[in-house]
Amino acid sequence: MKIKQLIISNFRQFIGEQTIEFADRNNNVTIVLGQNGAGKTGIYRAVLFALFGDERLSQDPTNGDVHLINEQVMREAGGSPCTATVTLTFEYGDDLYEISRSVRGRYDGRNFLQQESNQQNCKLIINNEQTYNDRVEVDSKIEAIMRRDIREFFFFDAESLQMLDDLGNSNSVKRRISNGILQLLQVQDLRKASETTEALKKEIMRKARQLNNGDQATILQKKVEEIEDSIKSRKKSIKNFDEDLEAAENELKDKSSRYEAAKASIEQSKDIEQLQDQTKQIQETIDQRLDNMVGQVKEGASQLFSSILFDVRTQVESLRKASSDNIPKFILKQSLSDEICALCGHKLNDDPEAQNHVEELLELFKYSESATYLNNIEQGLAEVEQHRDDYNRSLSNSITTYYRNSQDLKQKQGLIDTLSEQLGANDQEIAEFKSLGNTIENIKKDIFVKQRNIEQLKKDISDLQKQHDKEEQQLLDCQKNNQIVRNALVEANFLDQIITNLDTIIDDYGNHSREQIEITTLSLFKRFIAVKDINLIAKVTIKKDYQFRVQDNLGHDITADLSKGQEQILSLAFVMALAQVASEGRSEMAFPLFMDTPFARIDGDNRDHLINEIPQITSQWILLLTDTEFTTAERDQFKKQGSVGSIYRLNNRGGVTTIDRINDLSLIELRGEN
Repeated sequence: MKIKQLIISNFRQFIGEQTIEFADRNNNVTIVLGQNGAGKTGIYRAVLFALFGDERLSQDPTNGDVHLINEQVMREAGGSPCTATVTLTFEYGDDLYEISRSVRGRYDGRNFLQQESNQQNCKLIINNEQTYNDRVEVDSKIEAIMRRDIREFFFFDAESLQMLDDLGNSNSVKRRISNGILQLLQVQDLRKASETTEALKKEIMRKARQLNNGDQATILQKKVEEIEDSIKSRKKSIKNFDEDLEAAENELKDKSSRYEAAKASIEQSKDIEQLQDQTKQIQETIDQRLDNMVGQVKEGASQLFSSILFDVRTQVESLRKASSDNIPKFILKQSLSDEICALCGHKLNDDPEAQNHVEELLELFKYSESATYLNNIEQGLAEVEQHRDDYNRSLSNSITTYYRNSQDLKQKQGLIDTLSEQLGANDQEIAEFKSLGNTIENIKKDIFVKQRNIEQLKKDISDLQKQHDKEEQQLLDCQKNNQIVRNALVEANFLDQIITNLDTIIDDYGNHSREQIEITTLSLFKRFIAVKDINLIAKVTIKKDYQFRVQDNLGHDITADLSKGQEQILSLAFVMALAQVASEGRSEMAFPLFMDTPFARIDGDNRDHLINEIPQITSQWILLLTDTEFTTAERDQFKKQGSVGSIYRLNNRGGVTTIDRINDLSLIELRGEN
């Protein structure tokens, strides 16, 4: 299929008749430039409307109407009906097709009213000879060229390029991949054929049972069908469990591989944690020793006097000799009170002179407290001398121990720093590595449960099959005299063989196609990706359950490590691989590649590769680009390749867009240029 021409009239942003001639053959790239809101998506919408009558696109909000007729035209019509028309001309095989669709509507002063999609007018002209006006007939002929349910693989916007976006959301990705493969390769038609054949077989047996007058045969036939349904249901469950089991075993293999690769890091992190615990204990010991040393320093303040002990003691001796209070004051008072000298026992009342002497000493007593002070000083001096060696020894031991603890702490901290540098993983990664162990155990348990379920289902099937054979034999014995029933059984057995063959074809074709898509996706990805990333992916795998996985040269799963731009290129490679496999080995896609805003997340180097490679793979490449996507770099790369055959710019003035042709890439005025 090759698109030749698009003519639109009063459609969306476009007033009057506007035309685009699409590039073909050697220069097969068509570029349509426009700012956001100018109508790029309107061009994309017009093509899908012409082919399939689509009014809505996948990115349209689910609520609200989509107006195909230009609203300004409807307002100016003053309530009279207006028509929007799209005509698309394309080649398919040796035939030329021209398809037109139109929709009518009017503005009632408050609302824009538009015909329902089933009321659209359409006309298909083939080779300027055969004309078809019936919508059902036109849709049928277009459907024979391109199925409606696969159009998104050839006509898609930037969102469709993100088919593999967020690969971590496996259920969403699996659903999109399986739908894409089944739709594009038409596997669902084979499944529909199998289901239809199964229904036909049951209908034949139902009619045969009605023709059989025997109640026993009817009961037996019903039992046989119920058993067959039970067997079929269990086989389907086994198939689902097998797919889940394969996915779980692959996940186990991947995570076990990652766990083995990370085991050294996990052990090293444990060593670091152990050292950190030790350093914490040492630090606590050091802090305690510091507190003790502070106390020792306070206690040892008196040791500062050790160097002047002799001088102090000499001064004390001198003070004692010079002091008039060698006899304590309380001794003098007691002697006078008792009238007996407390020192010599002499009776003072018998010796007035002695009594007068004691009274004189007491009267002259001035410094009697100095004796106590001198005693305390001497006691302190004695204590300093007595504890000097113990104190020095204790303080020395404390300082030595503190030094050793500090050195040990410094050594262990240095070892922690060295191990941390060698580890090459952050705390979050280490935590993820450790969680792998629990995940692996959970997967093993899940695998065990699935295997037990499969074993039980197989046992159930075996038991049901025995019961089925027994009931079926009784049914055959009951029906052997009825020729109509015998004929029905022959037909049913024949249909059974068809169903078995169809199921085998579905499995074989599906497996073969998946393998081809894997190989082609990888090949295209390497063609599209920049040189720096060409060896990023070594293998692409699509599992039976349609899980999409990519691996590097070491066999590691790097699906979750791809950037958004890389995912987008991988999506493009996958979509085009689907198209190539569906095109039965053709070197190019059988349909044009129609892309709206494709470069949003793709960097410059990868854009260059796409510009070089896609024109060689597809029969036509139609690009709807914004100003930010088409810079001097893209223009120069297209000029270098010489692949552009048609260029148009959408100019929006006052809400109305015109399509202006540009005859030369060099004449395109880009933002930032003078």
